[in-house]
Amino acid sequence: MPLLRLLLIILVLFNLLALAAGQGWLGTSETRGEPERLTNQINPDAIILKAARPEPARASPAALEPEPEAKPTPAALIPAPVPAPNSGVPDKPELRAEATPAPPPELARDPTPDIPVCYAYTLPQPQADELEKLFRAASRSINVSRETVEPANTWWVRIPPFDSRQRAEKRMRELKELGLTDLFVVREPGPNQNAISLGLFRTESSARQHLADLTSKRVRDADVIPRNPAIQRLEVRGNDAIVKPASERIGADRPILNRSACPSL
Repeated sequence: MPLLRLLLIILVLFNLLALAAGQGWLGTSETRGEPERLTNQINPDAIILKAARPEPARASPAALEPEPEAKPTPAALIPAPVPAPNSGVPDKPELRAEATPAPPPELARDPTPDIPVCYAYTLPQPQADELEKLFRAASRSINVSRETVEPANTWWVRIPPFDSRQRAEKRMRELKELGLTDLFVVREPGPNQNAISLGLFRTESSARQHLADLTSKRVRDADVIPRNPAIQRLEVRGNDAIVKPASERIGADRPILNRSACPSL
């Protein structure tokens, strides 16, 4: 009896072990099929797939080489800073110390100071007339005055010189046909050559009267001039920088002119 009881107890223990093994109480067992595998999964709806992480970039051989030691750059090779483009906003005014105004410069002096000068010319009246015209034409700032030093002593009624002797003689024949007898053609070389002389008079009034008589006889090309012209003194006054060059220029063409200083300025 005791042996049977022991065998029965052993048989019950084997059955219990077989039951526990079948239910998986004793550990994980092999998969018995798809339905059983699905039941063994733990909350399949909560599974989330994550993106694969990128592999770290591999360093190239050139990057692994040591960098060369930096050398100082010469100042001449450093590029100038590029100015920032104008954004339309005015820059802030730079504060500067107020400059002290420079004293006004002295008035520039006239390079040609007004130095009065006076030149005198003593010459016959016809030359004095010509010289006065030349000085007045040279500059309006030149003042010209003259006075008679020696009056004329004779006055000549004449017809001005012709350009040829033949024309002078032809005109003389025409005058003789009008009844004139006291006349002749000047033959001496000079400014009056080929002029026709109509008479000499001691006074200007007598010469003018004779000219009026000739005009009444239709002689209209005659005139009256001093035979021995009056001697006059021509005084030229003005700034030395203007009068002196004009005097030298006029005197260069007329070497007979005698220039002297005026008795008083």
